[in-house]
Amino acid sequence: YLIWFPAGGGKSWAYLVVAAFEMLLRRLKNPMDAGVDIIMRYTLRLLTADQFQRSSRLICALEYLRSKNENKLGLTPFSIGIWVGSNTTPNKNLAALQELSKLERNKKDAKQFLVHNCPWCGAHLGYYEEKKLASNKKKKTQYYLGYKNKKNRLILYCPDKSCHFHEELPIYIVDETIYEKRPTFLIGTVDKFVQLV
Repeated sequence: YLIWFPAGGGKSWAYLVVAAFEMLLRRLKNPMDAGVDIIMRYTLRLLTADQFQRSSRLICALEYLRSKNENKLGLTPFSIGIWVGSNTTPNKNLAALQELSKLERNKKDAKQFLVHNCPWCGAHLGYYEEKKLASNKKKKTQYYLGYKNKKNRLILYCPDKSCHFHEELPIYIVDETIYEKRPTFLIGTVDKFVQLV
């Protein structure tokens, strides 16, 4: 049999619900059982990035629930990682922090990072302008918010201080951090999985 669903038919949301059920069930059975639970792979990087945005909202919802129910769901955060080529996300923390430094200094050749909005509250991650009056002339100072260096590792956070994820978002975009943290949900492209062989 062939079951065909048209675009916009809810396929992505359906398997995200199944994924959420599996992640919660695993933690309810054993709150100490953490690590990669769901692996999803795509052929195209653009599609992978789009699905990553949707899946990040789900992970933030699960992490919010876990933080309110630590006795049932454990102390290890639910998290998500995107595992694609270095043209889309940095492979190493050193490269990521170099790009962050360029972005903070408003360098023209700096590459923006993949996540542009907080999946939880929608706040913008990126450049913010602060207007200052200096000697009757308006000066604009740009700040790059949403990313920071924490113990030589790139961390994503929400710039909105009232957001639940102001300190850190449970999202990993650097390969080295993914290997270290073993996110609950891993989204990647076929070429990265081929490298495992």
